[in-house]
Amino acid sequence: MPSSGASRTGATEKRNSGSVVQIRGFKAERLSFMEPHKKRMGAVIKAALLVLFVITAVIIVRFTPVKGFLTAERLGLFLDNAGFLAPLAFIIVYAVGVCLFVPGTLLTTLGAAIFGPYLGFLYVWLGAMIGSSTPSLSGVISEGILLPHSSGTS
Repeated sequence: MPSSGASRTGATEKRNSGSVVQIRGFKAERLSFMEPHKKRMGAVIKAALLVLFVITAVIIVRFTPVKGFLTAERLGLFLDNAGFLAPLAFIIVYAVGVCLFVPGTLLTTLGAAIFGPYLGFLYVWLGAMIGSSTPSLSGVISEGILLPHSSGTS
């Protein structure tokens, strides 16, 4: 069975036509010698962005008034003032908290205390899913921006 990068053809001899190689009936595109370099550079850029994000998050929480907002009383007061938008505000706060490494126990307990066990669970779950998906989605988007796909010709 051919691998995901190869396709079955009727030819059984070895032929070389440009960037496509056929061996024993399997056709596969040749990899350029620059592709590993591009992948390595993309990995370095992603790692640098992750380190920059973590350092920025630590600086924001440690040296700005944001730390004062990360208490149960302040978050509860913020959600009380949000009115009917409190569930949406809580989901956003939870998602940002996941990205900024805020302990989930604080936000989960707060969600259950304010919204009750069932709605609190729903809002915590939505916030956790959005918060944990955001870094992955941003990685996929940044890979497309930083390393655009080649047209397949070399």
